[in-house]
Amino acid sequence: MMVDPQRADRVYVTLSAYRTGSDRPYVLGSLDGGRHFVDLSGTLPRAPVNDLAIGRGLTLYVATDQGVFVSPSGGGVWLRQGRGLPLVPVDDIEYDGTNHRLVAGTFGRGSYAVQVS
Repeated sequence: MMVDPQRADRVYVTLSAYRTGSDRPYVLGSLDGGRHFVDLSGTLPRAPVNDLAIGRGLTLYVATDQGVFVSPSGGGVWLRQGRGLPLVPVDDIEYDGTNHRLVAGTFGRGSYAVQVS
């Protein structure tokens, strides 16, 4: 679970159903501290979601088995974050707000740090 540092009542959860044989992405968001959740998976590809990072404003980043995806609008519509990152499973991501960069740990290709807007 990830709590928005700017709004403590805004929380996100990502789930991977990989072990059950499902490739469905799961990104859930709540605006009331986790009492109610809505599905934010939207246009994500059918792949497990491994981690989530909160960027500036409503920007969300997710690490999936098909790379990193970004939603500038807080979920629903997702775009591949392809610049500077290989198309490999990404297990962990962190947003560095001081330097406006995304740090990603991949499966088998090392770690990457890329500038984001």
